[in-house]
Amino acid sequence: MNSVVKVLRKAESKLEKQLGTVERELSGVRSALAALSGKAIGKSTGRKRRRMSTATRKKMAASAKKRWAKVAKKE
Repeated sequence: MNSVVKVLRKAESKLEKQLGTVERELSGVRSALAALSGKAIGKSTGRKRRRMSTATRKKMAASAKKRWAKVAKKE
C-alpha cells in the first residue's frame, strides 16, 4: 500500500512540473500572438475616445488661454 502511494505521489509531482512548463509555453505563445496581432489578449480597457466638435475645442482653448492669462498676470 505504501509503495502505491509513493508511486502516485511521484507521478503527481512529475505532472505538476509538466503543467508548469506547459503554462509557461502557453504564456509565451499568447504573448507572441498579442505582439503579432497588435492587440493584448484579454486586456481591453473598454474606454472609448471622446469626440469633440471643432467649436467645442475652440471654446476650450479660449478658456484655457484666459485662465493662463490670469496666472501670468498675477506673477
